[in-house]
Amino acid sequence: MLPSDDDLLSLRSCTSLVRLFHQRIKAPIAATPRTLKCDPASALFYSHRVATLAKEAADAADGTTDVLLSRLAMTLEEITEWLAAHANG
Repeated sequence: MLPSDDDLLSLRSCTSLVRLFHQRIKAPIAATPRTLKCDPASALFYSHRVATLAKEAADAADGTTDVLLSRLAMTLEEITEWLAAHANG
């Protein structure tokens, strides 16, 4: 059974929940989306390291034989992109 529209959170509701979470953990909240303050060289260095680990996990997953490693590889790829975005400002 598919959820009804009443069961789904709107983007605005999700954004509000994320904002509340960040307030609760006392994390800074920007008025608009932006990258975090960082050393771009370090972000680039770690993006390469995480990319290497992502490739190793993808190779070890052997396609979709190992679902856990496949998801790990995808997650690490996302983190690689996030770090690279910070390296590029």
